[in-house]
Amino acid sequence: MNKLLYPTIIIDGEERSFVWGTVNYIHVIGKYSIVEYLSNTRGMENKTYFHSYIKNRDTNHSYLTLEEAIIGVIAYEYDGPNSQAAYFFGKMLGFKED
Repeated sequence: MNKLLYPTIIIDGEERSFVWGTVNYIHVIGKYSIVEYLSNTRGMENKTYFHSYIKNRDTNHSYLTLEEAIIGVIAYEYDGPNSQAAYFFGKMLGFKED
């Protein structure tokens, strides 16, 4: 019996707690998994975000759009967690800043 406090998701066959909100969909592109969810965080309720994983490892990053999440998770893998590559690539493509 699962006694986890939060709802769970399955990524690469592994069950994990998902604490940030209600999962709408899990996008899988090769080794990348991006969880599309409706936030339950105070001040950000009812907004859709995208949380990324690489090979079932949580990157601890959420994004505003699926496109930003795809770019962000690739930049995270190849340039590290503090990379600015995704920001500048998004800027080059004309993504709007919030």
